[in-house]
Amino acid sequence: MGEYSARNLDRRALIEHWNGTAWQVVSIPDACASSMSYPRTTLLSVTAAGARDVRAVGSFGGCSRTNGYDQVLIEQWDGTAWHRIASPALNGALVSSLDAVTTDGAGNFWAVGSCTKFGADQTLIEHSP
Repeated sequence: MGEYSARNLDRRALIEHWNGTAWQVVSIPDACASSMSYPRTTLLSVTAAGARDVRAVGSFGGCSRTNGYDQVLIEQWDGTAWHRIASPALNGALVSSLDAVTTDGAGNFWAVGSCTKFGADQTLIEHSP
């Protein structure tokens, strides 16, 4: 998990899966459907509540949907494919990112990171059942 630089200099999120023999790159949805200049997507942490409920967090930006600024990225594995999960709206936040995610084993996920809101850096904590 992490990121790679594409030939066009875009930074794209990377997820690989160990199948028991070798690592395989797994396809994930493109968070930046349309770019402004050089879209960037990165994943920083992953955790699993089971084989069919895995979450990965990080950030994406450089695209028209974020006005170029980095925003929270949450991906979920459902046992078949990765899907992007919408993050709650951060009223007044210009930049946001999640740096780590964990689960309590009861189906609850907790993620921490930071955001820049009204010109000040703030701690960001998100919870998802």
